[in-house]
Amino acid sequence: MGEARAPAGVARFGGFAYVNRSWEDAWLEAVSRLGGDVREVYLRVADPLRGNGTITRVWPVGSRGSQLSVLVDLADEVVRSKGPVVRVSPLKNRPTTAVAVPLEGSTEALGSAGVVALVLDRDPTLETDVAQKRALERARWVAAASELVVRQAQARSRLGTTLGALAGVLEWSDCRAAATVTATELSVALDCRRVSIGFRPEGGDDDVELEAVSNTANPDKRSRWAEMLLAAMAEACDQDRTVSAPRANDLPRVANLAHTRMCEGEGTGSVFSVPFAVEGRIAGVFTFEQSTREAPPRSRIELCEDLVALVGPALELRRRVRDSLGRRIRAALGIGDPTVNRKARNRRFAIWLAIGGLAFSLLPGDFRVTARATLEGRVQRAVTAGIEGFLSEANARPGDLVRKGALLARFEDRDLVVEQRNWIARRDQLRRRYRDAMARGDRSEASVLDAQAAQARAELDLIEAKLERTRVLAPFDGVIVEGDWSQSLGAPIERGTLLFEVAPLDGYRIVLDVDERDVAHVHVGQRGRLALASFPDIAFPLEIRRVMPVSMSGEGKTWFRVEADLESPARGLRPGMEGVAKIDVGEHQRLWIWTRPIVDGATLALWRLGW
Repeated sequence: MGEARAPAGVARFGGFAYVNRSWEDAWLEAVSRLGGDVREVYLRVADPLRGNGTITRVWPVGSRGSQLSVLVDLADEVVRSKGPVVRVSPLKNRPTTAVAVPLEGSTEALGSAGVVALVLDRDPTLETDVAQKRALERARWVAAASELVVRQAQARSRLGTTLGALAGVLEWSDCRAAATVTATELSVALDCRRVSIGFRPEGGDDDVELEAVSNTANPDKRSRWAEMLLAAMAEACDQDRTVSAPRANDLPRVANLAHTRMCEGEGTGSVFSVPFAVEGRIAGVFTFEQSTREAPPRSRIELCEDLVALVGPALELRRRVRDSLGRRIRAALGIGDPTVNRKARNRRFAIWLAIGGLAFSLLPGDFRVTARATLEGRVQRAVTAGIEGFLSEANARPGDLVRKGALLARFEDRDLVVEQRNWIARRDQLRRRYRDAMARGDRSEASVLDAQAAQARAELDLIEAKLERTRVLAPFDGVIVEGDWSQSLGAPIERGTLLFEVAPLDGYRIVLDVDERDVAHVHVGQRGRLALASFPDIAFPLEIRRVMPVSMSGEGKTWFRVEADLESPARGLRPGMEGVAKIDVGEHQRLWIWTRPIVDGATLALWRLGW
């Protein structure tokens, strides 16, 4: 069949157009126009990205006919025999011909398993030889069309993978982040076990520095695997060519001892390294590790070489931008310049250090006041003894979380229980005598007995109130701040003795001990941060609410009490926690911030001397 002229960007084969779309759709469209004599078509090709895998497609889509197993068997036979296979069905009611042919060039781009198999309706009037010849022609035509579609798909896949990797490099400004993302994306796209990227330092031609490993943010560069990996990278860089283990048959024979040791030592199926050059020198290398033990096919190596040739220089540019400041500093100090002696280099270093320190000290910086901080409950409730007695039970200790109504402690109540029973018996006796007097009609005696019964009820109410006070309960949900009576069971307790202090869990305040030299800079409304010893990695925002005008002294220092509120309390906070607070005062020159204590102390000393 001849080829018709097609518009730009549209390929035609046998009158069928293949535009920019998935190769499966293009292949199905081509097969659907073959004619009425084609009943089923089976295609097996290599994965465009994963050279060791295969992709199979069947037309009609979803076909599960009886001829499919015959086509699969024919395809396997073609792979073994490397030639076409034809089978003629002996059925007379509907004679068919099954034929399978290999795809041309299948050992490279299409894989060794590239096969097309068809089932065709056979004209019973034709001789068997003629029918087989026509079936072969038909199969070769379908194989040529399929090969064209698959090759276009492979080209698009290679281009898409390459551009995607380059876009990942350009997306990140940091070299290490760009290298890590690129290695990870390549390992997924190429179905690699691991992809590693290394660079050679500028001016050095011996060592390779490991920059990134796929799916790893901070690779362990001191492990045994890292040592073997760096040796394999150096082996590829020294020979300036792709090195693989096991050695690929279609690659030049080069030394691959380091790659072989890496496969044997780490259990890697196969590994190959692709170096790249920038400005005439080897700048880095990509190492691809695979799970399969077969040598990588030539198509896979070529794809990786194309990727590395484009992505490698872009990563090297990112690395140079990252290291440009360091190189400039070394050039300014004369490091690496043989014309500058050691004494001159030290003098340059001292001068640049002084200039840099002075410039940095004149820049504005955040002035913060640092103070010791203690976390307190906004409200603390005192729980006291309601009666005088002996403590028999203590269920709470400082730090315990309690619910409202929880039993904190209990007093000995045996005497009160005995007294309660006596008064209950006395009350019941007076009630009976009162009923007898009323029955006799003796109103005077009934009045006396009624008064005595009321007195007994009052005494009984008093006893019950005392019994209720023997149980010390939590006034609300909170945490025990003070009060540990677990070692004082049986001790006599006077009425009004402080037993516990309870603080709520939903309200806190911060007490800051601000040094007298800094209190003048602290005002209500200022904000800051708090770091507690229990949560050193969390900075809690705070706001100053009150500056107490009364000073406190201790340990040779004088400080003022400053109260602040937490803007966003977190779970796990407890009253009594201590930490360090920093109050944001404003911006001042760093030199003033650093020298302020010295200047203030010197000014005060001069004032004392009368100057």
